[in-house]
Amino acid sequence: MSKQDSDKFQLLDMAVKSLRESVFEGRAACEITEELKRHEGFRKLHDDLTHLQQFVLLMANGDLSKDIYIKGYLAGALKTLQANLRHLTWQAQMIAEGDLTQRVDFMGDFSSAFNAMVESLAEIIGENKKVEQGLRSSEESLRNLFESAPFPMIVTSFATGQILFVNKPAVEFYELDYQAVSTVKTTDLYVDSTARQQMLATLLGEGQFNGFETQIRTRKTGQLKWALISARFTQFWEENCLISTHIDITERKQIEEDLTRLAAIDELTGIYNRRYFLQLAATEWERACRYKRDIVVLVLDIDHFKVVNDTYGHPGGDQVLRALADSFSQMLRQQDVFGRIGGEEFAVLLPETGVDAALQVAERLRVALQQQTIQLEDGQSLSITISIGVAATKDTDKNFGDMLTRADKGLYLAKGSGRNCVKQYNDEAIA
Repeated sequence: MSKQDSDKFQLLDMAVKSLRESVFEGRAACEITEELKRHEGFRKLHDDLTHLQQFVLLMANGDLSKDIYIKGYLAGALKTLQANLRHLTWQAQMIAEGDLTQRVDFMGDFSSAFNAMVESLAEIIGENKKVEQGLRSSEESLRNLFESAPFPMIVTSFATGQILFVNKPAVEFYELDYQAVSTVKTTDLYVDSTARQQMLATLLGEGQFNGFETQIRTRKTGQLKWALISARFTQFWEENCLISTHIDITERKQIEEDLTRLAAIDELTGIYNRRYFLQLAATEWERACRYKRDIVVLVLDIDHFKVVNDTYGHPGGDQVLRALADSFSQMLRQQDVFGRIGGEEFAVLLPETGVDAALQVAERLRVALQQQTIQLEDGQSLSITISIGVAATKDTDKNFGDMLTRADKGLYLAKGSGRNCVKQYNDEAIA
């Protein structure tokens, strides 16, 4: 090889090394020797590649805004790539806005992968739309069911009890603000704060509950009503919910209460009748025995009541019975049990009361009635007296009836002792 050819190869090797280090390997530009500077072609190639490197770095960082101003074959290829990337970016934006018709056919293997991704996305979105349409259809069906139901219906969140949907009858029954139902929980409506927990316990055990009766308070006026509630689980917008019906049974409950009261109350005097008095007294007696508490019963009878009936007639006798009941009802404590157990015979149960205190109560009742003047409707007036028997419970008592029997014996002692007095029967009489 001649020296001239050797110099050319050495110069070419130097040029390639310089380009590799300064352009392709991204190092700082090498010092171009005076000999390389004399070769205009190398200098231009070096400058073009340096500029192209800057554009490649911008594009690699996602900046497609700078136009490539240099010319040449390499610059043209880079411009084409930049244009394709710009178009691809625009297509991605269109897809993000919901246009799933976009396809790529200018990026080689990347085009297939991109198009497959878009098609999968379109399929997923399509399925989601079907689900969404189904949910909307379910919501519409549920709302139609709600609106057409003649009775109150409510959908609530199982987790929180928050009301999600109500129909017009429910709004009217509970006096709700339709625009603000989402701020209300069912526990805000129930008088008994444990009502929802009781319903949920049944619901979790059986999957539904039917006919749960609870008292409610309306939102606007605070009116007390009764509701018969039935509910079951459902799902709404992927949330576990309860769908419930609420039947207004306020009138029925009032009738039941009236019937219960009539069954428990003596029609003439307005106090407990014999049957209900004995029922309550037995319950109180059992409680007193269980907790070792004092309890005493008084049995009292109007002296010479037959004479009252014969003198003033049965209407006058009835007025005397009512006067006694009214007077004693005002004097007795709220926890005392007072009832009419016979024609002119009454009984008083005194829970949490010892014998000495009970004797004082009995004497106070006797004296108060003796000093009272009873005005009859026909203008006549009279005074009456009573005899009272007293008995406290004993360890040998098997039931309340044993104590009541001793009080009856105390009453007979009082009658036999001249009436208008108090006697305790406990193997001996105590005045």
